[in-house]
Amino acid sequence: MAERRVLALDFDGVFWNSVRECYEVAREAWEEAGMPPFSQPYERFRDGRWLVRAGRDFGTLMRLLEDDPALDILSYTPEQFAEAGRAHPELVERFGECFGRIRLQYRWEREAYWRSLQAPFQAVLDALPIWRTRFVDVVVATTKDSESTRALLEQANLDIPVYGLEVGTDKSKHMQLLIDKYEVEPHNVYFIDDLLITLLDAAKAGVRGHLALWGYNNEASRRRAREMGFILLDEADLPNLGAD
Repeated sequence: MAERRVLALDFDGVFWNSVRECYEVAREAWEEAGMPPFSQPYERFRDGRWLVRAGRDFGTLMRLLEDDPALDILSYTPEQFAEAGRAHPELVERFGECFGRIRLQYRWEREAYWRSLQAPFQAVLDALPIWRTRFVDVVVATTKDSESTRALLEQANLDIPVYGLEVGTDKSKHMQLLIDKYEVEPHNVYFIDDLLITLLDAAKAGVRGHLALWGYNNEASRRRAREMGFILLDEADLPNLGAD
């Protein structure tokens, strides 16, 4: 008999393309935090999305792009990014508060617009029926709050278990919860994320980590992920996931 297996998907950058929503919210938060209007185009913001783990980090990204419009943000390192955040702690804190408040305003006061700014990746939607024949369950494991994640899934008529921010910000906690809940061996939890640092967190629980190449990452993190033994997935690979 085949072993029981579970598939866990990160939300932003794996299941859902939400970077446009982040851009619009962040631009308003930037000005509310007392800064001049953000001058950089969406494409520059999107290129730096892979460095961001929490909403307040967008303030660091925007500060870097404003200070040096020619900065090669795709070659920046997470260590450099963390140092840049520490250099402007008051701005990061103030921006983070504004970002959270404005995102809630979008969610509750401008809901139609909020939903229009984001959508699922079609390749993931297409693969879902196949995955459901191979795994005992397909779930979302995210550091986004569960309520808004479920609201977006409902937009696509999807009923998928969500384990969100209430579980924690370290994905190893999400993975251990799934191991215990579904009574599976750690190596039988397949996890897809687009950030190497998050895969490293999840790996502490012994799961199978996969890096989503369609998500928010760069060439350097892809190379490091490969060297560390993580599986790199392109959208064309999704129908074959779990076929082994």
